[in-house]
Amino acid sequence: VAMNSEGGARIISLSSNRQMAAAMGIHTELAAAHPDWNAEAMYYAKKQGLVDLYSGETIKSIDEIRDFARYNGMTLKTAEGHKLASELYGIKLIPQHIQSMTRADNVHAPDMINIGISSIRQLSLRYGVGSPQVLDAIRLLDNALVELMGQLEEYYNGEITTEIINLQSSTEEHSFYTQAKQQVHLKDDAPTTTDDSDTYTQDEVSAFQTKFWVAIVLTIAIILGALALVKMDMLENSLIY
Repeated sequence: VAMNSEGGARIISLSSNRQMAAAMGIHTELAAAHPDWNAEAMYYAKKQGLVDLYSGETIKSIDEIRDFARYNGMTLKTAEGHKLASELYGIKLIPQHIQSMTRADNVHAPDMINIGISSIRQLSLRYGVGSPQVLDAIRLLDNALVELMGQLEEYYNGEITTEIINLQSSTEEHSFYTQAKQQVHLKDDAPTTTDDSDTYTQDEVSAFQTKFWVAIVLTIAIILGALALVKMDMLENSLIY
């Protein structure tokens, strides 16, 4: 989108995870070569707060994020909580940042807003998938996204397209040590049928049909071969006799 519009389309990516924010935005080398393009990628840095990936400037400091959290009734005691607060604050800033970017009238490419929620995964790993902390975080994010959608609907006169991508297994840590355990869930369960069962699996039906039709074909071939030998002319100089 950025290349086709030559930087005219407004592109914003947001995530508390730097790698995710970078993956959803334009390439850093492309952003460095075209600093005037309408592109911004926000991520959370522990010592800075909410940071612009391309310029390295602090958008919102740690203290501002904490003030925002207190205003919304959040108590920040863990790194996961700070990541959640930074994502909530970044979502709130998106309409303001979109409007601050200049878009030419001759740009036909659409604007693009990418939001990667990684705080829920971190909270799930720390407290558990169904824990009160995770449920409260989901509620806060849901309210923030609903409010954002309403603002974007109004700003773009309803001409927006929304796509949600969910990775269900992302709440479980993946590493070399957990890979073998996670692969067990990808395997099919063993057949539960017994020898005296009245039902047959698809593999058993296919094997039976293969054996049955092969036997029929071989039987027909033997009969036809025998008939051909019986009806063969008895010539004196035949090589067979």
